[in-house]
Amino acid sequence: MQQAVQNCRLRDTYSEMEFVTTRPVILQVLPALESGGIEQGTIEMAAAITQAGGTALVASAGGRLIPKLRYVGATPVHLDLRAKNPFSILRNSLRLAQIIRQYSVRLVHARSRAPAWAAASACRRTGVPLVTTWHGVYGNNIPGKRRYNAVMASGQRVIAVSEYIAHRLRTEYRVGDDRLRLIPRGADVTRFDPQGVRGNRVQGLLDKWDLPDQAAIILLPGRITAWKGQMLLLDALARMERTGGCGREWVCVFVGDAKERDRHTQALV
Repeated sequence: MQQAVQNCRLRDTYSEMEFVTTRPVILQVLPALESGGIEQGTIEMAAAITQAGGTALVASAGGRLIPKLRYVGATPVHLDLRAKNPFSILRNSLRLAQIIRQYSVRLVHARSRAPAWAAASACRRTGVPLVTTWHGVYGNNIPGKRRYNAVMASGQRVIAVSEYIAHRLRTEYRVGDDRLRLIPRGADVTRFDPQGVRGNRVQGLLDKWDLPDQAAIILLPGRITAWKGQMLLLDALARMERTGGCGREWVCVFVGDAKERDRHTQALV
């Protein structure tokens, strides 16, 4: 239900952009389609666009979620938008402008900073409106970083995924209520219903992870990176052990993408 409400609010935001066509073509741009909240939101929105009768395009460097994107009826467009240097952004903006004209795109939705810079330029070239979604907590303590972040506040509509992000957009980037839209991230709770998971799958996972049968499982799902809280959880568990533990055996499991040679990943091992 929460996910359906989120998609309806985003469709309402699209409809505010005052474009009319029989089958609107909406282009989302992001770095890649590997894993994460931005990627999942992109696929969910692509599904909502196609279900509403529109055409969903997604420009990215590709990734393992491309088959899922095709499954929901969207069209992937391979374009590596990850580069941050000005020359690459200019080149990508020209490529995006060509895509916009080729597919008669009526609206562009940018979900990350480097792709947003290229998209903003392409939209100016083609006269197509731009929507941005500010997903993360971007720092601005490095010279020039605030300017780099500002592109995510430049859309004709700027979507904040939380009250905290909306407050930052209002106070730090002067985004007025005429452009700002708060659409909290949602989740399809039916995907996490234990009744929908067969017992053999549960047992297979317990065997694969070599987890004790009677142990309490402390699960932290999320990409393995410093700001996701894995180290904080380990510190809390160590403190709990020093004060007597929880009275039973427990196992802590981190589930998420990780870079093997990453310093944070190595510190957790």
